[in-house]
Amino acid sequence: MGMILELEQIQKYYGNEGNITKALGGISFAVEEGEFLGIMGASGSGKTTLLNCISTIDTVSAGHIYLYGQQIGESGQQAGETGKQTEGTGKQTEETGQQVGETGQQTEETGRQTGKIGKQTEETGQQTGKTGKQTEGTGQQAGETGIRTEKSQMSDGRTAQRIDITQMKAKELARFRRENLGFVFQDFNLLDTLTISENIALALAINKVPAGEVEGRVEEMCEKLNIGDILHKYPYQVSGGQKQRCACARALINHPKLLLADEPTGALDSHSARMLLSTMQQINEQLCATILMVTHDAFTASYASRILFLKDGAVFTELRKGDDERNTFFHKILNVLTMIGGGQSHVCETRV
Repeated sequence: MGMILELEQIQKYYGNEGNITKALGGISFAVEEGEFLGIMGASGSGKTTLLNCISTIDTVSAGHIYLYGQQIGESGQQAGETGKQTEGTGKQTEETGQQVGETGQQTEETGRQTGKIGKQTEETGQQTGKTGKQTEGTGQQAGETGIRTEKSQMSDGRTAQRIDITQMKAKELARFRRENLGFVFQDFNLLDTLTISENIALALAINKVPAGEVEGRVEEMCEKLNIGDILHKYPYQVSGGQKQRCACARALINHPKLLLADEPTGALDSHSARMLLSTMQQINEQLCATILMVTHDAFTASYASRILFLKDGAVFTELRKGDDERNTFFHKILNVLTMIGGGQSHVCETRV
């Protein structure tokens, strides 16, 4: 698997000239496809601001954020190529018309009507040539309407399409979020007037998935997350852990490239938190989902495969799980938190 996300010197400032606050100060890192990345740091370190910038909820002050392998805008480029092909056909037809026109002029000496037919055919060829040029213009406009992509050479020698999401317009951002990102929030963000099944199906409806496919896709996803028995219940009738798994199902139902989780266990008891984290780990391993999770809790972070530690808006260091057991990784996380001033306040009450 290759790279899916790359951040290049991301900076974020708030305030005005008289009172400027630096939230992020030149952060750069990359995320591999299928990776489970945790982002940690004390309050005010910039971790939530970083997640907001990646999710396009907030804008960066400087720097670039690239997403690799996304498909939006390819239809526009194809339309441009179709336009060029049509223009070529039009030119050929125009040349044919001109040839017929010349034949008509030669034949005019013996019959003026044949010459007129030749001239009409020539005009038809010219109009077809113009139509081809117009089609090319339409294709180019379609390519511009689609999100702009560029080719990039990967470390393994492959060439991949990447998009700079910091350069996108408002309409492009809305479509980008809908088709490429999944969100899991601390407070679930479920609609109490809809059943669990309807909350999940809502994400498909927004993406205009055919009605005949919705029920099957919802049931399949819920079985994977072990909430198939609560599909017809309302959010106020289920536990916090079940609500959060419903939120995960809603986030994953459209097969996003990135799953973004902001303190997903913050509103859960220790048992529900453990179950949710096991579910997220299962999603990462079995569905090859790429997860970015912001947390201040060492226990929660120990489920990730790599952790970035932020301090004062910059990357302090990172840890990779590798072949370590989760208990060993947990204690390594505590050691780093102690170094950056997190200390025991970041330890979940639930012990590994």
